Amino acid sequence: MTRLIPSFLLILSIASCGGGGSANSNGSSESSTDVSGKAIDGYISGARVFLDLNFNGLRDVNEPSTVSVAEGDFNFGLTDSEPDCASYVPIVVDVPSGANLW
Repeated sequence: MTRLIPSFLLILSIASCGGGGSANSNGSSESSTDVSGKAIDGYISGARVFLDLNFNGLRDVNEPSTVSVAEGDFNFGLTDSEPDCASYVPIVVDVPSGANLW
């Protein structure tokens, strides 16, 4: 069974959809902004956290995502290739059965 935790349960910090330049894995230079926060309902580690760019509630291949770690911490980056509205779309926390609740 999977639970979706509404984004209002997240402690979240988003700078903006732009930021300092950095080189990505293929060597090209793009701006990057980190999105980080905590998945909480108690702390949740092992949850899939993603930015729902198309508002469909599902993690699509092109959407930034990560897995929460100890104490619910998560972090992923956005680049200039992400839509400008990225700071306004939902952050979805998908909690699979077996995720650790603290």
